[in-house]
Amino acid sequence: MILPSKQPAAFVLAAMFVLSSLSPAALGGILEEFSSGFCLNAPNVTKCPSPPTFDLVDITAFGGKWYEIGSSARFKLTKEAGMACSQTNYTVMTSTSFWGPRTANMSFLDKGVNAVGNVAQFGVQQIAGAARGLCQNARDICKMLNSGSQIDQALTLVATAAGKIFLFHPTESATLNAVRASVGTAISAVNVALDSLSKNVTQIQYLDSQLSQANGTLKDNLSRLLNLTLKAGRVQDDIQSAVRALADARGKIIQVAAKLVVAGGADLPIKAVPDLGQAVFLLAAAENAILALATEVRLATLGVTAVAGLIALDSSKAGGFASANPGVAIQNATFPGRLDAVWASKRAPYLILSVDGFPNQGYNAALIYSCTEVPGAHYKQALFIISRTPTLSQVVVDRFLGVAAFHGISTDCDDPFLYTVQTSPLCLASSTPPPSL
Repeated sequence: MILPSKQPAAFVLAAMFVLSSLSPAALGGILEEFSSGFCLNAPNVTKCPSPPTFDLVDITAFGGKWYEIGSSARFKLTKEAGMACSQTNYTVMTSTSFWGPRTANMSFLDKGVNAVGNVAQFGVQQIAGAARGLCQNARDICKMLNSGSQIDQALTLVATAAGKIFLFHPTESATLNAVRASVGTAISAVNVALDSLSKNVTQIQYLDSQLSQANGTLKDNLSRLLNLTLKAGRVQDDIQSAVRALADARGKIIQVAAKLVVAGGADLPIKAVPDLGQAVFLLAAAENAILALATEVRLATLGVTAVAGLIALDSSKAGGFASANPGVAIQNATFPGRLDAVWASKRAPYLILSVDGFPNQGYNAALIYSCTEVPGAHYKQALFIISRTPTLSQVVVDRFLGVAAFHGISTDCDDPFLYTVQTSPLCLASSTPPPSL
């Protein structure tokens, strides 16, 4: 029903009251109610977290042999690509300053076993890079769906317009509210799809680590990897369905705006037209951006499939010890749990975040973290759990990972924690290193 252009003052006052209650400030963050799973917990962090170190540590108790129980994916699938049985030997040297506390330096030697050939190592690194790209694409899509995004701004404008016209054009106002609901439903579906994608990407990296360490049969690992990759690629279909819902919403908004222009009349309905025009513009921009990201998801999954085929054809041979990496870790006199590691002309922080056991027993296990910010890029981090024995209680592992999560260290799909193979025949056969190590 279209009312005459001149409305009783009571109607106008009522409309103004409703409009004030639906101000953009009150409507901000409309999409928050539709966010869930991965998108709700996927901040696009670009700086290193600053976790406190365990400064009661006795570095002298770190001397001797340690086994790597696991490390974060970026490190394991790039720096340790093709390596299994990773171990480190520490030699501790203490020094006492007349003016300050006793400090310790540690020389260390990392070593491992080459588990796969050179071609497979390259393939492992390429799959890892594609997986990180998939996770970043998912984060970027989340940004297009979250509070403050173009879609969120568009829905806020639609809600404001619905408030301006509801007394004068109730049918059109109801249409706008239905548009908001349909977009919200589509966004919820994308959230579910991205949550599934993040889990698939985490599993892809787990299988990549199994390929890297020759753990399990090559055929089974590749088969499972390809199956997960196909599932990840189907996310593009879910996203395209959501984009079609956005396009339908735009069409309905345009129809409502056209009816308001034709009807003319009261100031409040006419003032809603610019809001609707801006909403249409924002939705169109969001559609294009999301479709581009969805295409990148598909291309990344195709890349994983191609590299998996390369690994399957690898005829290069593995064997022997991986290159030993000697270095030195220098203790901070003020914060004993903070060390500065130097090796091969490189430097990185070495932070002891937590330990298990007692110093008089040489500690049982430790949680180590390193993070470096790269100009113009995201930070690079490495998280390690090391143990005096080749295996470690899951209770201790979970406690360490809980400490990392509490201090903002992400082990999400772009850098999940992956276990190191320490009990395979490769490790048992190489338990005694050659003299050169």
